[in-house]
Amino acid sequence: MKDHCISPETVCLELIPEAVVVVGDDGRIASVNAKAREMFLYSNTELIGAEVEVLIPERYAHGHKSVRQTRSARHLHPAMGAVPGISALRKDGTEFLIEAHLSRDSDSGKTLVFIRETRDPGNP
Repeated sequence: MKDHCISPETVCLELIPEAVVVVGDDGRIASVNAKAREMFLYSNTELIGAEVEVLIPERYAHGHKSVRQTRSARHLHPAMGAVPGISALRKDGTEFLIEAHLSRDSDSGKTLVFIRETRDPGNP
């Protein structure tokens, strides 16, 4: 029987009560926790290695990717902090509003995106 070892980083990520998506400099998803998988309706294997734009509605995804690639080419990091009122996309095609908090891990160079679903003020 093959031993399965879970890294301390994975355990910590799974303990965070918010949805977390970890994104590499290449824009690909490096890791997600259970809350993120539940929120976006994807399995771990579907998300790991996918471009982060899979979680963004198509009408915004191209612009996001373009900005991301320009920043990467210039060795600039995404702006850190809270970003409210972002449209997100579930696997089933439904859109919903989120608030994202971006934080850069200086050791790995990856961006941690802490996500909370928010309610549209006009749609309680």
